[in-house]
Amino acid sequence: QIFADHSSVRLIFLNLLPGAEESSHNALMDIARRLVVLGVPAAIAVRNPFAPDDALLFAKALYAELCQNGQIETASSSARRTLLQKNPPTASFAIPMLFLRVAEGQMWNLKETAVKASAGKKSFLDQWQKWVVLIGTLFAILGAVLDLPAKLAKLSELRLSNKKIIASRTIDEPRPQILEGQIVDENGAPIEGVKVYLPEYDKTIITNDWGKYKFEIIAPADARVKLQAQKTGYEILNQDPALGGKPDTFQMHPAGIQP
Repeated sequence: QIFADHSSVRLIFLNLLPGAEESSHNALMDIARRLVVLGVPAAIAVRNPFAPDDALLFAKALYAELCQNGQIETASSSARRTLLQKNPPTASFAIPMLFLRVAEGQMWNLKETAVKASAGKKSFLDQWQKWVVLIGTLFAILGAVLDLPAKLAKLSELRLSNKKIIASRTIDEPRPQILEGQIVDENGAPIEGVKVYLPEYDKTIITNDWGKYKFEIIAPADARVKLQAQKTGYEILNQDPALGGKPDTFQMHPAGIQP
C-alpha cells in the first residue's frame, strides 16, 4: 500500500540475497502481483536465487534501455539478452519475471521528452529551414531547364517496383499482432487481478478493474497462441485464441466447481 499511494512510482524491482529460502521467492512473486493490482504500472520479481553479479548486470542493462524508449517489455528483453551473452554463459536470464498493469508496457510519455529536447534545437532548425528554401529554389530552376517531369515519372515507377519487391518478400513474415480480451466469472462479472500468461512468448499481464487484458506480440496473422489464466480461488483457465480478431471473453469458475 505504501508504493500504491505514490503515483510517481513506475517500476519496482524485487530481489533477494543468495541463500534465501524458496518460500521467500514465492512471497516476492505474490508481492509483485499485488503491487500491480494496487496500481503500480510494472514490477519485476525473481523466482529463483539471483547471483549479485547477474542481478547488477541485468539491472544496468534494463535501466539503460528503459531510459532510451520508456518501454519496459523492450528493456526487459534487452537485459535478458545481456545475460545470455555473458561469458561464461548463464541461465539466469530466465529468473526475473515481469508483471505489467499497462497493456502497451509504456512507462512514461516520450512525447513530452521530445518536446523539451526540440526546444534546445530551435536555432538549428531555423538554419535548416533557410537551407530548405534555398534548395527548393534551385530545384525549381533546374526543373524548368531539364525534363524534370519525365524523370519524376521514371522515379515513381522505380519506387513502385521496389515496393512490390519488398511486399513480396515480407508478405509471409510475422508482424505485430494484438491479442486482447476479458476474463469474467460464471455470472458474467469481470474479474480483476487475474494473471494472464502466454507461455510461448513468456509474457504476463494482470487484468484491470474491468477484467481486461491486452498483448502485442510478433506472430503470423490468424495464428493461435496458448493462453493460461490463474487466480486464487478459481480453476486454471487454458485457451488457444486466434490473433488479430475481435476481443475474446473467457469465463473462469470457482475452484472445485465444474462448468
